[in-house]
Amino acid sequence: MQKRVLKEIKLSPVTFWDRNKDIFEIHLQCNKHLVIIHLDIQSYPFHPPKRMKLDNVNYLSFLARPIFKTISPRCLCCQSLLCPDIWGPVKTMNDILNEVKQNLKLLFRIQQRLCATVIARKYLFEDCPIQQYI
Repeated sequence: MQKRVLKEIKLSPVTFWDRNKDIFEIHLQCNKHLVIIHLDIQSYPFHPPKRMKLDNVNYLSFLARPIFKTISPRCLCCQSLLCPDIWGPVKTMNDILNEVKQNLKLLFRIQQRLCATVIARKYLFEDCPIQQYI
Protein backbone atom coordinates (compact mmCIF):
# COMPACT_ATOMS: atom_id res chain seq x y z
CA MET A 1 0.00 0.00 0.00
CA GLN A 2 2.96 2.31 0.48
CA LYS A 3 3.56 2.28 -3.28
CA ARG A 4 0.02 3.48 -3.93
CA VAL A 5 0.34 6.34 -1.43
CA LEU A 6 3.64 7.46 -2.94
CA LYS A 7 2.12 7.32 -6.44
CA GLU A 8 -0.87 9.40 -5.29
CA ILE A 9 1.49 11.91 -3.68
CA LYS A 10 3.26 12.35 -7.02
CA LEU A 11 -0.06 12.89 -8.84
CA SER A 12 -1.57 15.32 -6.31
CA PRO A 13 -0.69 18.95 -5.52
CA VAL A 14 1.15 17.95 -2.33
CA THR A 15 3.12 20.69 -0.58
CA PHE A 16 4.53 18.50 2.20
CA TRP A 17 4.41 14.89 3.35
CA ASP A 18 5.95 12.93 6.19
CA ARG A 19 5.85 9.33 7.40
CA ASN A 20 5.78 8.33 11.06
CA LYS A 21 5.67 4.54 11.44
CA ASP A 22 2.45 3.50 9.68
CA ILE A 23 0.90 6.98 9.33
CA PHE A 24 1.44 9.29 6.36
CA GLU A 25 0.76 12.99 6.99
CA ILE A 26 0.06 14.73 3.70
CA HIS A 27 -0.42 18.48 3.21
CA LEU A 28 -2.32 19.67 0.14
CA GLN A 29 -3.15 23.17 -1.04
CA CYS A 30 -6.76 23.74 -2.10
CA ASN A 31 -7.91 27.23 -3.11
CA LYS A 32 -5.71 28.99 -0.51
CA HIS A 33 -6.78 26.47 2.14
CA LEU A 34 -4.51 23.91 3.75
CA VAL A 35 -5.80 20.33 3.76
CA ILE A 36 -4.01 17.85 6.02
CA ILE A 37 -4.73 14.15 5.52
CA HIS A 38 -3.55 11.39 7.87
CA LEU A 39 -3.42 8.00 6.13
CA ASP A 40 -2.94 4.71 7.94
CA ILE A 41 -0.86 2.47 5.67
CA GLN A 42 -2.31 -0.67 7.27
CA SER A 43 -5.91 0.14 6.28
CA TYR A 44 -5.60 2.47 3.27
CA PRO A 45 -7.15 2.22 0.59
CA PHE A 46 -9.80 -0.08 2.08
CA HIS A 47 -10.72 2.44 4.79
CA PRO A 48 -10.90 6.25 4.53
CA PRO A 49 -8.17 8.46 6.00
CA LYS A 50 -8.12 8.44 9.80
CA ARG A 51 -8.18 12.22 10.15
CA MET A 52 -8.47 15.16 7.85
CA LYS A 53 -8.20 18.85 8.63
CA LEU A 54 -9.16 21.90 6.63
CA ASP A 55 -7.30 24.98 7.90
CA ASN A 56 -6.64 23.23 11.25
CA VAL A 57 -10.35 22.40 11.69
CA ASN A 58 -11.51 18.81 11.63
CA TYR A 59 -13.11 18.32 8.20
CA LEU A 60 -16.14 16.45 9.55
CA SER A 61 -16.72 19.30 12.04
CA PHE A 62 -16.52 21.71 9.11
CA LEU A 63 -19.22 19.72 7.28
CA ALA A 64 -21.42 19.62 10.38
CA ARG A 65 -21.69 23.43 10.55
CA PRO A 66 -25.27 24.66 10.90
CA ILE A 67 -24.88 26.88 7.82
CA PHE A 68 -24.87 23.77 5.60
CA LYS A 69 -28.27 22.74 7.00
CA THR A 70 -29.82 25.64 5.06
CA ILE A 71 -29.41 23.75 1.77
CA SER A 72 -29.87 20.14 2.77
CA PRO A 73 -31.66 18.43 5.64
CA ARG A 74 -29.14 15.57 5.41
CA CYS A 75 -25.82 15.99 7.12
CA LEU A 76 -22.95 16.52 4.67
CA CYS A 77 -20.82 14.27 6.88
CA CYS A 78 -22.90 11.30 5.76
CA GLN A 79 -22.43 12.28 2.11
CA SER A 80 -18.65 12.78 2.45
CA LEU A 81 -16.05 10.40 1.07
CA LEU A 82 -14.70 10.10 4.61
CA CYS A 83 -17.85 8.25 5.60
CA PRO A 84 -16.92 4.53 5.70
CA ASP A 85 -20.16 3.63 3.88
CA ILE A 86 -19.20 5.74 0.86
CA TRP A 87 -15.44 5.14 0.82
CA GLY A 88 -14.06 2.45 -1.47
CA PRO A 89 -10.63 1.25 -2.63
CA VAL A 90 -10.97 3.13 -5.93
CA LYS A 91 -11.13 6.51 -4.14
CA THR A 92 -7.93 8.58 -4.09
CA MET A 93 -6.59 11.78 -2.57
CA ASN A 94 -7.66 13.64 -5.70
CA ASP A 95 -11.25 12.55 -5.07
CA ILE A 96 -10.99 13.91 -1.53
CA LEU A 97 -9.51 17.16 -2.84
CA ASN A 98 -12.32 17.52 -5.38
CA GLU A 99 -14.88 17.04 -2.61
CA VAL A 100 -13.18 19.71 -0.48
CA LYS A 101 -13.24 22.13 -3.43
CA GLN A 102 -16.92 21.42 -4.03
CA ASN A 103 -17.81 21.99 -0.36
CA LEU A 104 -15.80 25.23 -0.22
CA LYS A 105 -17.69 26.49 -3.29
CA LEU A 106 -20.94 25.48 -1.62
CA LEU A 107 -20.03 27.38 1.54
CA PHE A 108 -19.17 30.47 -0.55
CA ARG A 109 -22.53 30.30 -2.38
CA ILE A 110 -24.44 29.98 0.91
CA GLN A 111 -22.60 33.00 2.29
CA GLN A 112 -23.43 34.98 -0.87
CA ARG A 113 -27.11 34.12 -0.55
CA LEU A 114 -27.21 35.10 3.12
CA CYS A 115 -25.54 38.44 2.35
CA ALA A 116 -27.91 39.07 -0.56
CA THR A 117 -30.89 38.36 1.69
CA VAL A 118 -29.68 40.88 4.28
CA ILE A 119 -29.02 43.51 1.60
CA ALA A 120 -32.42 42.91 0.00
CA ARG A 121 -34.18 43.16 3.34
CA LYS A 122 -32.44 46.42 4.13
CA TYR A 123 -32.42 48.23 0.77
CA LEU A 124 -34.98 46.63 -1.57
CA PHE A 125 -38.70 46.04 -1.62
CA GLU A 126 -39.93 42.87 0.02
CA ASP A 127 -41.39 41.54 -3.21
CA CYS A 128 -38.03 41.72 -5.04
CA PRO A 129 -37.05 38.10 -5.90
CA ILE A 130 -33.28 38.55 -5.53
CA GLN A 131 -32.76 34.90 -4.49
CA GLN A 132 -33.73 33.79 -8.01
CA TYR A 133 -30.80 35.63 -9.54
CA ILE A 134 -28.09 34.40 -7.23
